[in-house]
Amino acid sequence: MPTRQRLEFGWAIAGASVLAAVLIWALWVLPISRSIESATPAAIGSSVVYEVEKGKTAGIWTSGRSSWLGTVSCTVEGPDGGSPGVLNVRGLSWEDTLWWMTRRSGFEQTRWFTATSSGNHTITCRDSLDTYEGEYLLAKSAAGSGDLGLGRSGGVRYAKSEILAMSAVFTPLLAIMLIPIMTIQTLRVRWSRRKSEKS
Repeated sequence: MPTRQRLEFGWAIAGASVLAAVLIWALWVLPISRSIESATPAAIGSSVVYEVEKGKTAGIWTSGRSSWLGTVSCTVEGPDGGSPGVLNVRGLSWEDTLWWMTRRSGFEQTRWFTATSSGNHTITCRDSLDTYEGEYLLAKSAAGSGDLGLGRSGGVRYAKSEILAMSAVFTPLLAIMLIPIMTIQTLRVRWSRRKSEKS
């Protein structure tokens, strides 16, 4: 590949990394972080009313001994009396890469649900052993439905939330690494061209 094409390709990757990082942080990381910060924690055993639009996901973030031991059990009642299924967070998650952006120390998302109708949902989290204490809050979900097929034929599928959790850290690091390298390479090529023109 000619030098000019290599430079153009390198700058394209660097630019794409910067753009991806800005979009992921502006549209996903920061809104979730602010949502956690503004939420009011409730004690395990009590109920919380949380407004969710139909088709949107809500995250249940838990803290305390009940959360650490995995004995928290949550139910959701929708405005129409229905009970959206509460799902556990699985695979690579926010907690694996972005725990330091959780504005409330000790809280991590353990469950989430998708609203089947718009309006106020009543969420109740209890300790299944009726023994351990803890807190939980409702905020934007870092998990959710939907996946993306990768690989030669798209046969390897990853949840979109897993890709976002990884990309939120990977894309800024890639940009930070590539920009100085590409700057040095560009200056070196320009210096070589000027030197050859003078001779």
